[in-house]
Amino acid sequence: MVYLNVNRRWLRILILSIMIVGFLLLLINIFIIDNTMNLNNLVKDINKGQMLLLAQSNELKINNIIKQFGNVLDSYEFDKLQNHNDERLKEIIKNKMDPIYDNIHVFETQFDIMKILGQMTVTVVDTFMYNGEPIVPVRLKILYDHIDRFYIVEGTKTFTGIEKDYLFKDINFEAFKPYDDKISWLVIDDPPDSNFTTPRKKEYFKRNCIIQAMKEDLSKDIISRPFVIIATDADEIPNPQVIDEFQLGKKWISVITRPAVLEMMWFSYNFNWRKRGYWRGPHVLPGDDVLSGKFDLHIHRTNRGKRMAALQIPAAGWHCGYFLSIEGIMNKIESSIHTEFNKPEYKVKERLIENIKIGQDLFYRTDDDEQVDLYNYKLLPIELQKFHLEICSIQNVSASIGLNVTQKYRKNSQVSSCFCRETCTKGILDLEIPDFFSCRKRINFLMEHYGDSERKACVAVATDIPQCGKCNPDKCPVEIEVT
Repeated sequence: MVYLNVNRRWLRILILSIMIVGFLLLLINIFIIDNTMNLNNLVKDINKGQMLLLAQSNELKINNIIKQFGNVLDSYEFDKLQNHNDERLKEIIKNKMDPIYDNIHVFETQFDIMKILGQMTVTVVDTFMYNGEPIVPVRLKILYDHIDRFYIVEGTKTFTGIEKDYLFKDINFEAFKPYDDKISWLVIDDPPDSNFTTPRKKEYFKRNCIIQAMKEDLSKDIISRPFVIIATDADEIPNPQVIDEFQLGKKWISVITRPAVLEMMWFSYNFNWRKRGYWRGPHVLPGDDVLSGKFDLHIHRTNRGKRMAALQIPAAGWHCGYFLSIEGIMNKIESSIHTEFNKPEYKVKERLIENIKIGQDLFYRTDDDEQVDLYNYKLLPIELQKFHLEICSIQNVSASIGLNVTQKYRKNSQVSSCFCRETCTKGILDLEIPDFFSCRKRINFLMEHYGDSERKACVAVATDIPQCGKCNPDKCPVEIEVT
């Protein structure tokens, strides 16, 4: 009986031990599986954009990479990694992780481990079409040190089908010489496809011809990944200070993963006249998303919904509309995609001269955005100041009529209620809106950085952003406040 009891006791102990061991093995297995899943998830989650964003953080420097991948490395390899041997790290990670990556090929095709460590720059390319605009050499001079490659398209015909006797790039070749090492010229004939017969479709075709040239340059290492594409017209000059923010650790690094609109100040004829609206045609696109066909170089110009859904970058440049001679303005009217304006009454020389002198809209549009205010050109970068003097001389108008205008940069400008307390409540003003932060912050920004009055800033924001619509003083249901 005693023997049987002893056996039963040992049996219980044995069973309990087996259960404990089994439980421990289960925990270890779960831990391993969990680590493997985390590793797999880490790898799969690191797409081209997320990898770069992670690289900004000190948490993903080399020691932390070691921690992340340590469970697939032996002790010898671990020691090598601790010595910060970048080439060895690159080799080990690639060899160990290839089976997990399958078809992702992150290291092989785009971002090797050196880039994860932050030892990289974002390539920025500038793309636009050229039709003899005199501001283009100025654009190149301003942007040369901030752009890696310029892709400039010139058609052998205008959008309206007018044959050119000579290409402007050849006529003005001397002006381009200082920047030639960074320029890829694309001379494009009209498309043979009958689907591209209208001026707007021809513009779409010619703008997107740049994509193939970029693919070829990538294969030749003329440009490199990661890269972003600035898509503008020739007279839309990006702010170089904004372009510099497209790098790792900078304010606008997210342009490598999503479209962004470059919001520009808008001028007519010369820098004497600033339009009251803001220009939002120019945009920036992630390079690989364009090459893959996810985006083209034109759609954000024509699709307001896509523009509004994009990241909005304020104070991003200068739109210089019709900065041309009288003859140049008439030629632009005749060659533009806006055929609705190609009418005799808009091409009367005497009328054009008068419009430039007084800032009258070229096509007599009455929208508030199209109206102008005097502007002090000396508030601009020096190269734009010089061009202002040149174009005013060509137009035979005074360059100094706006010199008494001061820009009202008001620190800590604060909106009150947009002169409409009944509808423009604190809840509306502080409503968080993606990419604009909030109605209040957007209005304050326009007042501080553009010198807008509270009323003008409120109208602009309420018009642009539907969620802020109740803060439009022009549509206030009761009499506006007097301040």
